[in-house]
Amino acid sequence: MKLILNIIFSFVIIVIPVIIYPVCADTIITKNGSTLVGQVMTITPVAVTMETEYAGIITIDTGMISSLSTDMSISTKLEDGTLVIGITKISNDGFMNIRNESIDMRTSMDDLMASWLPDSTPPIEAGFPQERQWHYNVGADIIGKRGNSKENGTSIRAEAVLVSDVDVLKFYTSVDRADTDGEDTSDEIIFGSSYTSYFSDKFGWYVSSELERDPFESIDLRASASAGMSYWAYNQSDFSLELQSGFGYRHESFEDGNNINTPTMDIRLNHLWQVNTWMNLTNSFIFTPSITDFSDYLLVQDSGITMPIGGSRWSLRLGLQNDFKSEPAEERKKLDTTYYSRLLLNF
Repeated sequence: MKLILNIIFSFVIIVIPVIIYPVCADTIITKNGSTLVGQVMTITPVAVTMETEYAGIITIDTGMISSLSTDMSISTKLEDGTLVIGITKISNDGFMNIRNESIDMRTSMDDLMASWLPDSTPPIEAGFPQERQWHYNVGADIIGKRGNSKENGTSIRAEAVLVSDVDVLKFYTSVDRADTDGEDTSDEIIFGSSYTSYFSDKFGWYVSSELERDPFESIDLRASASAGMSYWAYNQSDFSLELQSGFGYRHESFEDGNNINTPTMDIRLNHLWQVNTWMNLTNSFIFTPSITDFSDYLLVQDSGITMPIGGSRWSLRLGLQNDFKSEPAEERKKLDTTYYSRLLLNF
């Protein structure tokens, strides 16, 4: 009787939970020998996400994975458009094996666009049409210094971007204020917007406008508008290079009453490099020379590295920004250089 009770008890506490809560045993082995067990959610050429019981959702650099195997079927899309669902394994020789009841295929990881759970939304890397989505971020730098001099500075950035596969709408604003021993050293407010529409994989068109007020540079108002063509020199999820060129118009009114109105050229470059899962590098250049006098131009460059803070919505950006005005207001320098460390909230 005791033996029968032990068997029944074992069946209740071991077998029934397994039947009711089937265990997913997807496994990842990293190149440093670590073994991770959980449920693989997505696989891209850049990163793999896995849900684990002990650490929640984690992200692993694909280049750090020695092998991967799934216990359940996942969906995979390849560069040639092939879509297949099956048990998936990745080996350390850079190949992926996908097997189901009817096929057993082997393909290079270089051909992978993305893999995902069949009942979930495909990642953007899969290349399916994406619905428009708003993305927001707010960043702030606050600096202070006491001692031989008293310095205070505040820099705030906010951005709202509506993104789809075929267009990008962006609104942004920035406020920079600083003083040293009570004397203003920076006082700038900028509002801007841009819209880019892509009519092919490579080409599109854009319009852009910006308003700026900077009493420290004797600028009551600088207003500019531009439009032109956009070209993707390279466009992948981990590396992109966009070139834009067109024409515009710039109005500047100064505190001394002078006004300058000039047609301009508009040349832009936007670059993104997703170095790994925890760091990306971005560069942007805007060059707007006057058509009537090429020696009169504005050049704005912003380069920075952005790193997420844990798995939160927060990230840290370290960057360098240069603003060069070839013909500044009287007694003002041509070049403003800003080194910044910015805390960003993304939502």
